[in-house]
Amino acid sequence: MAGLMSILVLSSLPIGNVYAQQPTGNVPTVTGTPTGPYVTVYSDQTFIDVYAGPSSYDYEKIGIMAAGTSAPALGYSQDNNWIEIVYLGVPNAVGWVYARFVSITPGSLPKLSAPPTAAPLTTPTLNPTFVAAYGLQVVPTRLPTYTPPIP
Repeated sequence: MAGLMSILVLSSLPIGNVYAQQPTGNVPTVTGTPTGPYVTVYSDQTFIDVYAGPSSYDYEKIGIMAAGTSAPALGYSQDNNWIEIVYLGVPNAVGWVYARFVSITPGSLPKLSAPPTAAPLTTPTLNPTFVAAYGLQVVPTRLPTYTPPIP
């Protein structure tokens, strides 16, 4: 009975006007940051290799990019066959991808010079002592000569 009495007392009290909070000033809007040109790996590629420079022969492989992944593009190689990208986790945070394996969003990219190639750790040479000890014969061979076709 006491519970019923407290409900009746509370419900009989006057309720004042309740107003929703009004915004003050301007409400900031969130806008995206312009990203510039970026590359995206074609979906028909499982993955592509990322190299330390614009060549798969002169530079070491430093990583991969899976199909559909994107990275900011920094510039083209001198021959337009390679694109330098932002590739985190490696020295200088840059890598190079072969341009035919990626699409690039519109935008202008500068031509970039290739980074220096890594120096080989050793230079392969023939040790004369080793050759003499094992009796290896280094025989010079003649190079083939050019014979012009019969007229």
